[in-house]
Amino acid sequence: MSERSERLCFVVNQGLLDGSAHALYCVRHCWWLAKVAPECAVELLFPGREGPGQILSHFGLEPLPNFQLKGFPAVRRKKGAAGITVNAVYHLSLLLHFRRARAERIILATASFPRLFSFLLSRHSIRSRATAIFEVHQLASLEERAEPSKIEFELNVLRASDVLITTTHALADLLRQQFADAHIHHVGLACGFDAALVPPITPAADGAFRLGYIGSLYPEQGMDWLLENWTELRAGQPRKLQLEVFGGPVQDASRLAARISSAGLESVFLRGAVPPSQLLPHLAQIDALIIPTLANGRMPFVALTKAYDYLGLNRPIIASDLPSIREVIGETEGFLYRAGDASDLKAALRRLLSDPQSAESMNAYAAHRGRELSWEKRAHQWWDHVQSELKGNNP
Repeated sequence: MSERSERLCFVVNQGLLDGSAHALYCVRHCWWLAKVAPECAVELLFPGREGPGQILSHFGLEPLPNFQLKGFPAVRRKKGAAGITVNAVYHLSLLLHFRRARAERIILATASFPRLFSFLLSRHSIRSRATAIFEVHQLASLEERAEPSKIEFELNVLRASDVLITTTHALADLLRQQFADAHIHHVGLACGFDAALVPPITPAADGAFRLGYIGSLYPEQGMDWLLENWTELRAGQPRKLQLEVFGGPVQDASRLAARISSAGLESVFLRGAVPPSQLLPHLAQIDALIIPTLANGRMPFVALTKAYDYLGLNRPIIASDLPSIREVIGETEGFLYRAGDASDLKAALRRLLSDPQSAESMNAYAAHRGRELSWEKRAHQWWDHVQSELKGNNP
């Protein structure tokens, strides 16, 4: 770390308990940055008044002396609920916070909040003492029907940042094509579980093979597609298949529940969102894990939390072969199939069910890969990139 021990201020514009993978990332990321660099103060600044203890407990993390979770006044509607969001309230609250801070230099970072970052960087009192780090987890240009003005705004924010950090090689390649002179570093995600701590499988009383999904439920993640093909996928398999689904906000779960009911689908169970700190006991009822993500829009380019976390859950993995997934899970760690190809998924499921020895071998490879992709190693890598930039700018 730098001898000056700059303060890292990581700003987000979302509730940290909204159940999203991005909120999970932000808390884990900042906690580990503080863990591996105890000489540096790390602040995670967010809208809302949830207490640090409540947030840390939700994610199964302990307090650290140099890690602060700071909530600020905000007018926001809850995710998926009615109401309004007035960003100015939160933005101005942050501005007052930075004006009160006395640190000579700060590292100002965010992940995927260009308007908030632009607002802060437009203030000379902040920009003049900040190294600006923008983590690129996705791009507006990859979204379907994105407005040109939104794309251009984001590009301007990326140009104004000192350092760009990406979470997939595909995103890094895209940015290097657009910003030849930018300081771009690739740092993937990491596995948040230890396979040795995962409970053994409790066989289903009826002999069913229970396929589990843990994560977001918006359509691009592939759960709607999986349900559409569920009856055919189950037909002719060596064992009866059952699907257990964990995650998603209420509106997405309600949409899937309606689809399940109208189609009369058998053996599909929506279990709701489960906090990361409470997930492991549920694994006893899961025989394998699936990632059915589709090759739509930004999905081939964005890192998926589940692709990393599944490595440490000691269960066979079956996943679509998107570039962002292959970067993490290869043929030795999981059963891969062509994204959006139901017949290929059906064949992959048959291989999984028919060859338990290969599945067991893949579990071992996945656990090893998960240990390689640890949050501790990732945090050191992140700091190494940032510190090299700071030294380059301050000889």
